[in-house]
Parts: sequence; C-alpha cells; structure tokens
Amino acid sequence: SPFAVALVWFYGKTLSHGGPSYALRTHTLIVAASQIVVGWILRMFEQCLDAVEDDEDYDNGVCSLRSVDNVKTMSQVLLFTLFVFQSAYVQLLYAQHWAFISSVLSAEEGSRLFAPIAGLGSIGSTLAAGSVSILVERSGLIGLMYMAGISYIF
Repeated sequence: SPFAVALVWFYGKTLSHGGPSYALRTHTLIVAASQIVVGWILRMFEQCLDAVEDDEDYDNGVCSLRSVDNVKTMSQVLLFTLFVFQSAYVQLLYAQHWAFISSVLSAEEGSRLFAPIAGLGSIGSTLAAGSVSILVERSGLIGLMYMAGISYIF
C-alpha cells in the first residue's frame, strides 16, 4: 500500500539519522502513542454519545457536533485508519526487532537464545490472546487500547 511505502521511507530516514537503536525506539514509541491517542479520542467520542443519549449538555470539543451519526462515522474512520497504520507498522517493527536482536548477539548467543526468545514470544501471544475477553470485560475496549499502547513501551 502507499502507506506502507511511506512508512518504510520514513523508517529509512530515521535509521540513517540515528542508527538502528534510535529508529527502533522511535518507531515503537510512535505506535504506542498512536494507540493511546486514538483511545483518548474514542473516549471523548464515547462521552459525547453518552451525553447525547442522556440528553445532557456536554462539551468536550467533539460534542459540539451534536450528531450521533457524525461521531459514529468519525469513530469508524479513526478505527479503520488505526488498523491500516498498525497493520503496516507491525510487520516493520517485528522484522526490525529481530534484526536488532541479531545485531547485538554473537552467532553463538543467537543460536542459543533465538529459540527461547521465539518460544516465550509465542507463549506470551497465546496468553494475551486468551485474556482479551477478560480484559475487555473489566476495562472496556478503550481501556484495552490504552493497555496495548502501554505494552509497546514495556
């Protein structure tokens, strides 16, 4: 997609500017921040919809639209954009994390550590996928978006 091409170009610029560690850290933080910011915007949309539903006068900068259809449409566009953004970025970051790990480990360390790293990653992914319904039930979808953004950082 054109977005993925622009993303690779931007990553290349960041890589040439500050090196692999800088580029990986910067782009990981960009993904985390985008997740958190989109969660925050969706929380404002949700508050607006709740206020309209309860027939309250609520103004958070978004509710001035006063149209449920506009807020729902903007939410859908925002989520679609986030999906495209993350889909392109996840492929890049996944490859870059492995490339970075291979650049800091010797051949002996790599042959000894790559399998456990990949295995633990698979176990972590399985546990995370199994806990999504519990987390959504406890914190809501927007809370889960915040958690996902924070998990990129740690």
